[in-house]
Amino acid sequence: MDELNSNYSPRFPSKLAISKVINPLPKPTVCRYCSGPVKIANHCEIYGRAYSSWPWAYFCTVCSASVGMHPLTDIPLGTLADANLRRIRRKCKTPFEKIWREGVLTRSEAYSALAQHLGISLEMCHFGYFDAENCLKAESWSKILINSSSLISTTSQNLRPNLREWAIRNGFKVTSLK
Repeated sequence: MDELNSNYSPRFPSKLAISKVINPLPKPTVCRYCSGPVKIANHCEIYGRAYSSWPWAYFCTVCSASVGMHPLTDIPLGTLADANLRRIRRKCKTPFEKIWREGVLTRSEAYSALAQHLGISLEMCHFGYFDAENCLKAESWSKILINSSSLISTTSQNLRPNLREWAIRNGFKVTSLK
């Protein structure tokens, strides 16, 4: 984190940080909503305060669509999103994160299974890439898996079954990443 307080900026990003980003998206220059110009802006300019140690984003000067950047780089975290899509992405990602944070599946298994469920490549399975429709599909799938695994863990006395195996038996496509 000390590196975040260094002299790096989106105009002078860290070559090491750039090299660590897998499947970087192109930098937006034209807004996908209104075709307005997109510029690099600080969170303070967009939101009134900084939301992270790397407070940079791409920002449409016409309609205010925005997308954050990977720390120490000028690489977008996803696609430009208007306020409504940003709200939907945040809301729909929460139940998905419960899957791996509560140990139902590993993070890699959860993303792999979600990608298969949505019919997209693992490389494109990122909430920052999703439109509203895929966000809502991901949220629904995640809630079903969480609710099903919670039911099993609460109905078993002292033995929690292998939830990964249960998910596979019940039609959830799960593959391990090596």
